[in-house]
Amino acid sequence: MSILLSDEISLSSPTKVCEIKDGWFKSYIIKPENFGFERCTKDDLKGGTPVENAEITRNILNGSEKGFKRNAVLMNAGAALYIGGKADSLKNGISLAAEIIDSGKAVKTLEKFIEVSNRAEN
Repeated sequence: MSILLSDEISLSSPTKVCEIKDGWFKSYIIKPENFGFERCTKDDLKGGTPVENAEITRNILNGSEKGFKRNAVLMNAGAALYIGGKADSLKNGISLAAEIIDSGKAVKTLEKFIEVSNRAEN
C-alpha cells in the first residue's frame, strides 16, 4: 500500500506529492497532462450554491458531466484507489474511477448513502 501526501491533486497546476511505500519514499511532481487531462483554471472548477453543487456531484457520478470537474474527480478518486490498494498505479486508479462512474456504481452508492442518511433514528 502506498501513501500519497498531498491535500488535493490539481488540474490547474502541477501537484507535488510524496509517496511512501514499504519503507521507502519519493517525492515527485504530477501534472494533469501526465494522465491525458487538459489543464484548466481554478474558475473552471468553481461550484455554486449547495443545491448547484449537489447537482454537479450527481451529474459527475451519473456520468452525464464531462470536462474539468469530472476530470478533477477522476484524478483524486484515482489517487484514493491507488492509495487504498485497489489499483497498482495512479494511472490505473484513474481508469478504475472512470469505470466505476461509467458503470453506474458511483451514483448507486450515492443514492444508497442519501437513503441511509435520511432514515429516521429509532
